Amino acid sequence: MNPIPTKPAMMAVNGAILILIAAVTFGLISDRSAPVSESAIKFPTPAAITQPIDSLKTLLDANLFGVERSESPSSPPLHAPPTKLNLKLSGVVMSESPNLARAIISSQNGRDHSYQLNDTVPGNARITQIYADRVILEHNGTWESLQLSLPIGGQSPISTGFNKRLSFDQNALADAIPAEAVTLNSGQSGWRLSPSKYSRVFKKMGLKPGDLITKVNTVSAGEGASRTELLNELTTADQLHLKVLRQKAPLSFYFIMKN
Repeated sequence: MNPIPTKPAMMAVNGAILILIAAVTFGLISDRSAPVSESAIKFPTPAAITQPIDSLKTLLDANLFGVERSESPSSPPLHAPPTKLNLKLSGVVMSESPNLARAIISSQNGRDHSYQLNDTVPGNARITQIYADRVILEHNGTWESLQLSLPIGGQSPISTGFNKRLSFDQNALADAIPAEAVTLNSGQSGWRLSPSKYSRVFKKMGLKPGDLITKVNTVSAGEGASRTELLNELTTADQLHLKVLRQKAPLSFYFIMKN
């Protein structure tokens, strides 16, 4: 028979059990309150989260919702293929200020009109850029150019009606040139336009009363050129490049004249 434990022995065993329970309980509490190191936190690796993103990209690439269509090209180029529209560019006005730039364009009816940037010309084309020798048009979502056509070498000359109209413009310019050049406080010299007639011609060409012509091609008022030299250049040149001051704003005019 096993001996029955004595009372002191039972008390010792119970005490040991209580100490063990306390130790286990304290350990659990300590583990919960202790700070957790970053190394102990396990984040999902990139490979674990790429699958949803790849799936979304695949869905978008499938164009299930349609493809966004661009209404117009992003930015106008410097050069573009010639337009097939029945238009003629007879002159341009260049300026450091884009809102002063103008393009003088005639359609198949032969009438000239002055256009500025973003204006729509016959044929439903929009002017996006104006250069000294051409304009860039946006037509049906593509870029096209309209050139100042110079008769060079064996190329076909400009039509007779076109020549007569611009020859008339030259006479209008000559009529508006005063006898003497003026010199501004800034030191610039030029001829102040004062048209007594041909107002429609001046409007078509983009010129205004009070404009100061400082140079026509190589004839410059600042270099002492006479009115006779200026008129000779105005009435005989095949093309005109006018330097003009309008309320201190410099402008450049380019025109195709007679052959």
